[in-house]
Amino acid sequence: MLILKRIVLLLLFFLASVIYSQEYKKVDTIVSKYPNRFNSPTKLAKRISNDFKTELQQARAVYFWIANNVSYDPNESGKFGYEYGDWKEYLKKEKKHNSKLSSRVISKGIAVCEGYATLFTEVCNHLNIKSKVISGASRTETKDIGKRFYSSHAWNIVVIDKKPYLLDVTWGAGSYSTKFKKNVNDFYFLTPPELFINKHYPDNYKDALLSEKISKESFSNAPLLYKQIFPLIYPNNGILKKEQKIIKLAFKCEPGSYAVDYNLDKKQHSLMNFKCINNKIEFEVDISNSMRARELTIFLDYQTVAKFSLK
Repeated sequence: MLILKRIVLLLLFFLASVIYSQEYKKVDTIVSKYPNRFNSPTKLAKRISNDFKTELQQARAVYFWIANNVSYDPNESGKFGYEYGDWKEYLKKEKKHNSKLSSRVISKGIAVCEGYATLFTEVCNHLNIKSKVISGASRTETKDIGKRFYSSHAWNIVVIDKKPYLLDVTWGAGSYSTKFKKNVNDFYFLTPPELFINKHYPDNYKDALLSEKISKESFSNAPLLYKQIFPLIYPNNGILKKEQKIIKLAFKCEPGSYAVDYNLDKKQHSLMNFKCINNKIEFEVDISNSMRARELTIFLDYQTVAKFSLK
């Protein structure tokens, strides 16, 4: 039942994405002509308020400007750290910290996740849009599957027309391995909670915006999912035992024929094309000759759809 619910939500999400994409493009086109640096969050907010009137348009403008103009730099970690003795002192120092951090990010154009999220909230505050920074655990690589849970990332909840939404402007800006690679994308703007939870788990679970409780263990052990146009049906555990030797997999799909490929520790293997029958594509991966492999990556139509850890 839960799988069916997620599939329906995925379809609704992508339908909504199509509807809103044109409006997003209009906003992005205008914002792309803004300066790539501002002296303060206030000045960016003023520019946005002059050009856009709805909360959705303004929130999108903030998201796109930050994603398009701020680069991830790990050297920015821990800027403006502070200590406090009580709640009153915390609130005072937190406000000062957020002001200093957001001013640095918007003027320098570099940040880590805390800076991205703090700047988003600070600009929204000046637009009278409710937003807050959320901290929690995240998963980005296969080695993260099954790892010990710890808080290491920051993102946002924003309230638009009285409804809360999730977004991650850091991941919406691009990716970082040895250097930052800009790739502004829409997926992490107002992402449905059912999809967001696959790679984000908040310190306070109510910030997941989900009615159903997902344990930290289930989050840590789940497969890493990518292209949501192919929802995973099984296996639901991201840690696969090598002694199985034959791994059975199934994904939801639209009618048609699909190329299926997989990597075992980045070594490419191709399977025959598979037909989608009853909106499901099923196949097997033989790992019996690759017992030293630690990672299994699945591709459908040459797109990464899921990653598993092999133990």
